[in-house]
Amino acid sequence: MSIRASLFYLGMKLSGMKKVYLYEEDKFLRIVRRMNQSRGFYMPKDKKAFYFDHMIFGKYHCLVIQNNRQQAKRAILYFFGGGMMLGSDKGDVSVAGKLAKETGCDVWFPNYPPCTDHCITESYDMAFECYRQMIEQYGVQSGKIYAARQDRRAGVHDFHVQRRLHRHQ
Repeated sequence: MSIRASLFYLGMKLSGMKKVYLYEEDKFLRIVRRMNQSRGFYMPKDKKAFYFDHMIFGKYHCLVIQNNRQQAKRAILYFFGGGMMLGSDKGDVSVAGKLAKETGCDVWFPNYPPCTDHCITESYDMAFECYRQMIEQYGVQSGKIYAARQDRRAGVHDFHVQRRLHRHQ
């Protein structure tokens, strides 16, 4: 396990964050909804990349991050953590931007609807529609589209995606 992951686990343990999963359903949902009040779609204003708000089904945001004005040859469908209950935050967007820069790929960052307020199949449908639209844009050839996710072991997943991408260059 990496030092970064070890420190994260230690922080989670000390904060008592995992205890939230032991609460009764009503209390758990109240806590998650409160956390989501400060989260949601975020369009960066920096000049580190080109950012686009790509709408899915006309109502869900998908942040597309490109290193250049022109579309890259490959793309990553990037899922942030949160178990489809928590929305993304600025830190998640920052990680997606770094992934785009380090791999040279466009990154599609779907802001799927949290299943605390929507049926989880809506979240799945939104994610699959993102992927379908990516196939239309980038093609179906092997090595064109990758999936990555961020969770407690995000560094490990990002490393594997980057290693596979470099093999296909």
